Amino acid sequence: MFGLKWDAKGRILLIATVIGGVGAVSPVKPVVFVGPSMSPTYENREVVWATKDVGQLERGDVVVVDTPEGTIVKRIGMLPGDGYWEKWRFGKWISTVAMAKNQHKGQERFVTIPPGQVFLIGDNAIKSVDSREFGTVPMADIRLKLLDRRAPKASLALYGAVLRKNLVLRTEKPVVE
Repeated sequence: MFGLKWDAKGRILLIATVIGGVGAVSPVKPVVFVGPSMSPTYENREVVWATKDVGQLERGDVVVVDTPEGTIVKRIGMLPGDGYWEKWRFGKWISTVAMAKNQHKGQERFVTIPPGQVFLIGDNAIKSVDSREFGTVPMADIRLKLLDRRAPKASLALYGAVLRKNLVLRTEKPVVE
């Protein structure tokens, strides 16, 4: 028909065009993890699916966020109204979110997550650059939310007790020692 001959290259090009077109309008996108910041829950080069419809955000959701330094994938640790303590150390304010109690020396302040912002944290606290370094992130910068609802594995659990001591969720009031 029409004198067209569909060789292998033509078929591949057609398939790629269709997949690309569907992917451009699809509400679901593949996300590839790069680096160790979310391991062992999500491993380097692992592919999972995420949705553009982020809807209601909850603590524990894993999200894809655009930052000035690039795109990152992290877990929401705190929502607006939640809070945490910071210590003045080494000439700057440092989050105590993953800091042992014996490291709490010096001047401190309580920080409340402002409206429209979230506090992001990697499951592998030792290898993650997250809100402990760069502060809260606007919810408007969240592009995707993972459909995969895996709970964090060992790395985050290892300092879970430290997290519970240093985080103040909306249902709690800060305690000044």
